[in-house]
Amino acid sequence: MRIAIAALVGVLLASGASFGVVQMANASQQDPVIEPLYNYGTK
Repeated sequence: MRIAIAALVGVLLASGASFGVVQMANASQQDPVIEPLYNYGTK
């Protein structure tokens, strides 16, 4: 039973961490600071 609980907790932590990374990635794409860094490679 402890193994099942540990597996469930691990899945919840992994899904929460992946959701947080996706949210941070979406927020960074909306950040205008990224644009000068992206345009720097085209010079």
